[in-house]
Amino acid sequence: MKITIKITHDDYKEPLQVTTRLSGIVNWERQFAKRAGDLASGFSMQDLAYLAWVSIQKTKPNFDKWLEGLDDLEVIDTSPSHPTDGAPTGGN
Repeated sequence: MKITIKITHDDYKEPLQVTTRLSGIVNWERQFAKRAGDLASGFSMQDLAYLAWVSIQKTKPNFDKWLEGLDDLEVIDTSPSHPTDGAPTGGN
């Protein structure tokens, strides 16, 4: 699963759009003792904020400090990382 999130934050002049990676989802699972499948039934703002933070973590800011400057999060897209076509039927 990939989630594209638009971040509006005090540290960035313009909104930033990030897409989660598998490593970020695994990091989130470890941090909150949840499964990726739990995201399918909905997610909290904390979940979104953490996934956004993990996605930009190249600068390694402290999560709680980064969270203080966070103004808004918007989910742009959620799509499976490996979508599959339906199985062929009968005459196909």
